Formats: sequence, structure tokens, C-alpha cells
Amino acid sequence: MDDNKYYAMIGGQRLGPMSLDELRTLALTPSTPVWRPGMADWADASTMPELAHLFGAPEPPQTGYRPYHEQPPYAGQQMPYQQYAPGYDNSFRPQRPNNYLVWAIVVTVCCCLIGGVVALIYSSKVNSAYDRGDYAGAQSASSSARMWCIMSAVIGAAGSIIYGVAMTAGLMGDIFSRI
Repeated sequence: MDDNKYYAMIGGQRLGPMSLDELRTLALTPSTPVWRPGMADWADASTMPELAHLFGAPEPPQTGYRPYHEQPPYAGQQMPYQQYAPGYDNSFRPQRPNNYLVWAIVVTVCCCLIGGVVALIYSSKVNSAYDRGDYAGAQSASSSARMWCIMSAVIGAAGSIIYGVAMTAGLMGDIFSRI
């Protein structure tokens, strides 16, 4: 690119062509429109990389990418991508709690529909809470899913026993009434 091709709009006047050094000596603000050949349209001075340092522009955001030689050692667990961001504390990571998903499905199908659905809801919250780093929330959801699985199984078993006793009593009553 030819170094003498910068233009700026200051006070409603178009100034230029000028070199990059001349442009830097002007009273530019972050919102001063600046243009150079190759640009589709005028842009704020703060958006041009060669001028951004004049306005104390913040560093570009961290992407979370680390070169291979800076990666932390593999600890046997897959961690979500955002946990490799600078400043993230990976020193304490408890074991993922059981989500009781299989048991929630079994009690939903076999025992108690309403309690099983509640158990399914809690069991689906365990992994997402853990991956967000909300370990207490993951443990709480796991405990709730377990409690709802047990309650649903007990209610289903009690209902089956009561149903069986009632059917047996009805059958016995029918048999004795025929005698």
C-alpha cells in the first residue's frame, strides 16, 4: 500500500492525502472518520489497527487458545473449552456426581409417571451444572434426582402391592361367593 494515501474528516473537511505519520499528528479522536485505498467505506480511527494505539485501545479479547507447549497436562477428564481461559483455576475440580438418568427413565416407565418426570428433570440438570463449574448445583440436582427416583419407586411398589391385595381380595370374594 502506498504510505501517502490516508484521508481524514475533521470539522467537516476532508484532509489528505497524507502519510501515516502526518495523520498521527492531527487531533484525531476515536470517532474521527478515516479512509485509505482498499477500504470499502470510511471507518472510525479507533477501528484501524495502525491508529488504535493512539486512543489506548484495549487489547484484543483472549480467545482461550494456548499453543501446544502451554497446554495443561491431560488429567484424564475432558474439560469444557472455556476452562482453559487465562485466569481460570483448574486446581480443584470434584468428581462429576451421578445423574441417575437411567433410574429416572426406569421409574418413569415402570413405577410412577409424575415422580419419574421430576427425577428426569433433575437428572438432566446435573451435567450442565457441572460443566458450568457449578459443583454445588450439580450435587444438589444429583441428590434431588436420587430422592425422586427412590420416592417414585417406593410409591410404584406400594401401589402395585395395594393393587395386588385388592385384586386378590376381589378374586377371593368372588370365589367364596360362588360356594
